[in-house]
Amino acid sequence: MCEILRNELKKTLKNKKISILANESTSLKNEMELSIMFRFVEDKVPVEKFLAIVKTPNGTAETIADAIDKELTSLDLNYSNVTAFGFDGAANMAGNVGGVRRKLSEKAKRDILYIHCKAHILSLAAASCRNKTKKVNRFFYVLKDIYKIFSKSPNRENILHEIQAVINDPILKIPECIEVRWLSHYKIVNAVFRSLKSIMMACEHIHKDGIDLASLAGGILLEIRKTSFFITCYVMNELLSALSYLSNTLQKRNLNLANVIPLITTTKLHLNDIANHSEILDKFGSEMHLTADEDTKTTLKQMKEYCESLIR
Repeated sequence: MCEILRNELKKTLKNKKISILANESTSLKNEMELSIMFRFVEDKVPVEKFLAIVKTPNGTAETIADAIDKELTSLDLNYSNVTAFGFDGAANMAGNVGGVRRKLSEKAKRDILYIHCKAHILSLAAASCRNKTKKVNRFFYVLKDIYKIFSKSPNRENILHEIQAVINDPILKIPECIEVRWLSHYKIVNAVFRSLKSIMMACEHIHKDGIDLASLAGGILLEIRKTSFFITCYVMNELLSALSYLSNTLQKRNLNLANVIPLITTTKLHLNDIANHSEILDKFGSEMHLTADEDTKTTLKQMKEYCESLIR
C-alpha cells in the first residue's frame, strides 16, 4: 500500500515546482523523527502532500539534510524544481551557514528561498514575552494544576460538571496546557475564565472532603481566589483570543495577502485596548467574591507591560 501511494505521489509531483516542509520532533519512545511534506500548486490551488516520517539518529543539520535529500532522490525529484524551504527557526534548520537550508542549497548549487512560518514566529514572540513576566509564568503553573486535578479522575471531573450545571456555567472540560503549542493555551485559559466560579466551588468541595489531591485543591483555591489571578486570567483570555485569531487567519489556505497588514494593525490596537483596561475588577469583582491581595497593582502593571511588549 505504501509503495502504491509513493508511486502516485511520484506521478503527481513530476515536473512540478515544489516547496519542502520539514519539522523535527521526538516520539513517545524518545526517538528523533523528521516529518517531511511537499507543497505545490494544482489548478491554482495550493496543495500539501505528506511524504514520510523518517527516524533520525540525531538532530544535526547534516543528518536532517541527508534524510530530506534521500527522500527527494527516491521520488526522482530534481532540485531545479524546488522553489522554497519551510522550516522552524531553530539554528540547525534555519541557519544560513550550517543549517539544513544551507546544506540543501549547496546540494542544489544555488540559494533556495527559506520561509519561516509567520504563525510560528507569532507563537515564539508570545512565549518569549511570557517568560519575562513572572505573573504570567505563575498563572500557567496554576492552570497545569487545574488540568491535573480534574483530568486524572472522572469523579473529580464529574463534581465540576455538576456544579457547572447547578450555577449555569457552561459544561466545559479543562483541556491540557501543551507547552510547544503556546497559542493553543487559549483553550484552557478560556475554559478556566468561563468556569472560574465552578472551579472554585469544586476545589472547595474536594479540599473539604479530604479526597485524593485535597491538598492540591487547597493550593489551587488559594491562588484562584486572588484578584491578581483573576486579572491575569481576564487579560490572557482577551489577549490569546486576539492572537489565536490572528495565527489561525495567517494559516488559512485562502488568505488574501492584502489583508495581512490591516489584520496585524487591528490586532495591535486590540492589544493596546486590553493593556489600558484598568477597570477589570469593577466589571467582574463583585460577582466573583475574590480575595484582595497586595499584588493587584503589580499585576495590572505587569499585564499592561506584557501587552505592550507584544505590540512592539
